[in-house]
Parts: sequence; structure tokens; C-alpha cells
Amino acid sequence: MVGKQILNYEIKSLIGEGGMGNVYLGEHTSIGRKVAVKVLKPELASNPEIRSRFKNEASVMAHLQHQGIVALYDYVESDEGLFLVMEYVEGMELTQLLRGLNEPLPIQRAENIMRQVLEAFQYAHKNGIVHRDVKPSNILIGEDDQVKILDFGIAKLVGDAQFNLTKTGVQVGTVYYMSPEQVKAKNPGI
Repeated sequence: MVGKQILNYEIKSLIGEGGMGNVYLGEHTSIGRKVAVKVLKPELASNPEIRSRFKNEASVMAHLQHQGIVALYDYVESDEGLFLVMEYVEGMELTQLLRGLNEPLPIQRAENIMRQVLEAFQYAHKNGIVHRDVKPSNILIGEDDQVKILDFGIAKLVGDAQFNLTKTGVQVGTVYYMSPEQVKAKNPGI
């Protein structure tokens, strides 16, 4: 992917790898704006259910305009693949921040980070969106501890059957961070 162009963005480097896709640093060819480009893995792009999940992520993100949530700029479906063009955040995952500590996070800093996380999720919930994969690696910490929530790949838009891609009785999320209800796949409303 490095060196290719998606819309007006040249792919510069790989910045993250996930189960369904990879994330690349992109740069606008005319104005130099940096973006994150999430690319669905080619071997998954032919699967209609996975394509629907990827498009669902774009649709969910399109409903969210909050300073604590990574912004979606564009969704691209082409012969070359499926792409999400998103806000690029310089910083690190909360996981990296916590692992790099030699002592407990100072209480005021922890409170500031958690307040921002909760405000972002409160905004999403008020807009009928449940993330369903809350974990430190889906929370970015930018400059001045600005929090950005990312990865709405298994989020649910409550009350909209079009976006309900999970069957009743199916687990969604990362097991180590799931509530008991999610592990037991008891509540299809989550």
C-alpha cells in the first residue's frame, strides 16, 4: 500500500495492524494534511458480511462529531478495496502510556483522561451508538493528553436494524475487556 494513492491522499507508512485491516499514514498531495487510512484486508473484502461491517463502521462514525472521537473524513469503495479516511492523531494508545509508566499515573492526569473518555462515550450513547469494544488500545492519547476514541468496527447504532449486524447469542468485543453480559451474549441490545 505504501506509495499508492487513495483519493487525494498518498499512503506514506503503516502505522497499525488489526484483525480486519491495517491503518496507514496518508498525506494529502496538495495541502499536506495528514490522515489515517484504514484498509480492509483484501482477503476479507470479498466477504459480504465483513464488507457490511466495514461500511457499518463508516456509517456509525459519520454520526459522530465530537472532539473526543476520531473523525471520519471519507469512505471509499473501489476496485482496489475498501477504505476509511480518518483524522490522524499524533500520540499513543492508552495501553502504551500505561505500560511505559514506572509509577502510578498521577491522580489528576488519570482523572483528566477518564473524564474525556467518559464524555466521548456519553456523547456516543446520547446519539444511540454503543461502541462494544472499549479497551485501552482503542483510546488514543494525543498532545496535552487529548483523548480520542477509535475503532467503531463492532459498534451498534441502537434502534436501527440496518446497522444491527450481530446475531442474537453472538459475542462481540475483546474478551479480556467484556462485561459478563457480553461474554454470555445475553443482551442483544448491547
